[in-house]
Amino acid sequence: MGDVVTQRDINAELEAAIADLEFREKEVEHYRNAIKALAKRTNTELSQFWLDYRNEVEEEFREFREGLNKFWKKIETAPRDGTVVLLYDGRPKRHVWSMVTGYWHDEKQMWEIISKHHPYGEPSHWAPLPPKPEKE
Repeated sequence: MGDVVTQRDINAELEAAIADLEFREKEVEHYRNAIKALAKRTNTELSQFWLDYRNEVEEEFREFREGLNKFWKKIETAPRDGTVVLLYDGRPKRHVWSMVTGYWHDEKQMWEIISKHHPYGEPSHWAPLPPKPEKE
């Protein structure tokens, strides 16, 4: 005859299984919390990465704008001796740039535009022409 299983044996096995299940649930909860913490930290690190990146780009753009502001000068300071310069009319348009080349025509008392495309208004800023490229 086989071993007789008593109610006490069944209860002991059930209690052991329940204890094992509770342990495993705690273990699963521990890993779930660890994953949540890692995801939160990763999101925070990614957010900080993009914030740092945005700040770097904004700084570079600010430096670029400052450089442009140093490059472009008020039209009142432009040479009036026939020197060809870049001219910018400064009015908002569909196009990003409204630059032309021209010079001050003393007899006509106006800016003479020598570029193909003429700005719609009077120039507001000027800049010297860049140097010609060097021969390679």
